[in-house]
Amino acid sequence: MTIMQKIKNRIDKLVNNKFQITIQPFGAKCDVWMGDFHKNITEIENTYPGAEFGDIKNLKNMAAVLEVADGGKFFVMFLSDKQGLTHEAIHLSWMILSSCGVKLTPENHEIQAYLVDHIIEEVCKNV
Repeated sequence: MTIMQKIKNRIDKLVNNKFQITIQPFGAKCDVWMGDFHKNITEIENTYPGAEFGDIKNLKNMAAVLEVADGGKFFVMFLSDKQGLTHEAIHLSWMILSSCGVKLTPENHEIQAYLVDHIIEEVCKNV
C-alpha cells in the first residue's frame, strides 16, 4: 500500500475533529477542521470573530489566512473529503511562505515541496 493510499484510508474514516498543527521551520500554527465542518459553522465563526469566510457553506475544502476583528491572523484548513488534503496543503504552503516573505521561483521551489510533505505528515499524525 502506498503512502497516498494510507492517507486516503485514514481520511475516509474521519470524524468531526479540530486540531492544531505547527508547521516547521517557520513555527506557523494552523487550525485544521476535519470531517463535516459545515455542522460547526457557528463554532467556526465564534473561533475567528470578524473573519470573512466567503461562501464556506458551499465549499468542501479550503485553506486560508483569516484576519479576525482584533487584527490577529490565523492559518486554517477545512477538510471534508480525502481529495482536499494535498490540494489544500499546496495552498497553505504558499500562504505560509508568502507571509514569511519567501517568493517562490523556479530556482527555489524545492522548499514548497518539502513544506507540502510536512503539512500532510502533520495532518496525518492527528487523523
